[in-house]
Amino acid sequence: MAWRMMSEQLFEIGLDDALAALNRVLPRALVRVLRGRLRTGLAKATRGDATLLSWHDGQDPGTGDAWGAEGPARLMSSAEIDAMEDAIERDPAAWPEWSTEGEYFTIIATDDNGAFLFEGTGGRLFERGAGVEDREVAASLADWIWDRIVAFGGEERRPGRA
Repeated sequence: MAWRMMSEQLFEIGLDDALAALNRVLPRALVRVLRGRLRTGLAKATRGDATLLSWHDGQDPGTGDAWGAEGPARLMSSAEIDAMEDAIERDPAAWPEWSTEGEYFTIIATDDNGAFLFEGTGGRLFERGAGVEDREVAASLADWIWDRIVAFGGEERRPGRA
């Protein structure tokens, strides 16, 4: 994780850099379904990723296909993330695949059918659904965003990926 963080700073490929690059290549279909940004103070008060939520506070339900990624995951809003984490804490038995005790995660997106993308161990991006093993989707949220940038025709700035 330390190496990834140093690389992101050195090569300017961190999440802030990725979101700025993504803004230049966002397809209109995706722009239309993204919600407005969340003010930085409010974004930091949520349980979601403050950088991502300051960029856009989620997107409309059922619009995950707009990313053109494997699976229809859409960004969740700060309110959705907070509500889900509150529900997990209130009734852990209803959410057996999630544990707020001894597990690090930041919920990012959902497919609106019970699967979620989250940042977990080592800052990696995983997919989790009921009854299935977690699946690593990307080395980090920034890396997933860079994958989308390239898919949308943007410049590949990550070393060794040309």
